[in-house]
Amino acid sequence: FAQLDPPLDFRISPRANVADPAFFFLGFSRILCDFFNFEPSISNFRFLSIVYGIISVFLFFIISKRWFGISASLISSILLTINPVFHYHQHSMTVLIISFMSFLFFLERLQTLDYRYTSNFSWFGLSLSLVLVFIHYGPGRIYAIIFLALWLIRFVYFTKNYPKSHFIIKSVFFKMGLTFLISFFLLTILDWRNLLSI
Repeated sequence: FAQLDPPLDFRISPRANVADPAFFFLGFSRILCDFFNFEPSISNFRFLSIVYGIISVFLFFIISKRWFGISASLISSILLTINPVFHYHQHSMTVLIISFMSFLFFLERLQTLDYRYTSNFSWFGLSLSLVLVFIHYGPGRIYAIIFLALWLIRFVYFTKNYPKSHFIIKSVFFKMGLTFLISFFLLTILDWRNLLSI
């Protein structure tokens, strides 16, 4: 029983389709099929989704190997590979499989920063992973921010007793700020049409 003319306008601008950059990574398979002159079939169009699934298993193996060792990571990666839910999403043209891959890439970069926090290459990898996470499935964005905040709190807590910890923490905050700036710049390039339609 609300009023008929609410003061807010909930219409979406014609160009404000937030899925455009995300679905490009799936639609890219059509460009590859045209470029390599593959036969236009459903299985050929799903090729990139299968590749994203393979990359996801590889990233899952790397992350679990750092935590649990090679035996446990091999067993868990094999179990992930034969999981019917994972197999379904890997062979379907949905944004979920690349969202899963992007989030695993983000976790792997965050894990790498535990022992390579001075590497600019690792921080740039984190900014790329943030871009991939932010332009895909929504809950991944929220979890990425939570994991990043928890990693930062944990890093500050365990580093504060080191000699010259003040400079280390200051350097990490500076690099985190640069990471967000690079991510924002890349997101702006990927999604400039939405920004113009505001």
